[in-house]
Amino acid sequence: MFAWLRDLITPPQPKDPNKIKYPKLEPRSFASVDAQTYINERFNDAISWYDSKAAIAKSRYQWMRAASVIGGVMVPVLVNIHWPEEEIYLKALTTVVSTVVVLLVSLESVFHYREQWINYRSTEQFLRREYFLFTAREGA
Repeated sequence: MFAWLRDLITPPQPKDPNKIKYPKLEPRSFASVDAQTYINERFNDAISWYDSKAAIAKSRYQWMRAASVIGGVMVPVLVNIHWPEEEIYLKALTTVVSTVVVLLVSLESVFHYREQWINYRSTEQFLRREYFLFTAREGA
């Protein structure tokens, strides 16, 4: 349920050179790559990378935003509930919820998931446009 929070807290691990997704390519002579090879080896990887990063950033942004909105709505309700025998628990719960809201909003201003999502998606769409222009032999 809180996997996104674990991902935020866990520092990035160094990449194991044996687990690199990209194949090690042999050196080639200048201008020896045809269009189909270039698209298969470079272009499709770039599009899928930007697409997956955009999806991750969108998901994180929406979860953080939804949690902060729900928490923000809950705080005034919790403040206005009056149960004398449960007052200490309500104060503690109100404090925890309001702290989580402030934390989520602050983390969003640090990680900028919305901006990342928009930038990744824009780049992915631009690459797709360039692909279609290239295959149609249009443009410069």
